[in-house]
Amino acid sequence: SSAASDVYKRQLYELAFSNDISLIINEYTNALQVLANRDFLKLDEKHVQVILLTLFNLSDLYFVKSEQEYSRKYPDIVLLERSPFKVNFQFLLEIKYYKKSKPQEKALKIKEGIEQVKGYMELEEIKKLENLKAYVIVSDGFEVEVG
Repeated sequence: SSAASDVYKRQLYELAFSNDISLIINEYTNALQVLANRDFLKLDEKHVQVILLTLFNLSDLYFVKSEQEYSRKYPDIVLLERSPFKVNFQFLLEIKYYKKSKPQEKALKIKEGIEQVKGYMELEEIKKLENLKAYVIVSDGFEVEVG
């Protein structure tokens, strides 16, 4: 395997066992910055989601679920423990994107994401997931913030 994918695997390991999302977020930020500025003209939440899904799929630790239905609600990404691997944490991630030209939208997007996550955490199927950690990831394509 390539050195890069080994780095990602180590970072996913840190996420799985220490609930340290910062390393993955750094990689994600780097990946976003590699995209040329003109790519951002049409960038939206889906693109951002695909970058994260790609990173998460480099490891076998989790079943990576995108827009999986739970009681007619669809969290952006859910990382579920994948047998035979044991992890300390499972994750629910809600991704929000705002245009760099509209920084005033950031606070609204964070609030929106938190409300959605609170709603997901009330669902019976989600409540059954052990050691579930939830994050809202907000980005304008250049800066990434996690809450």
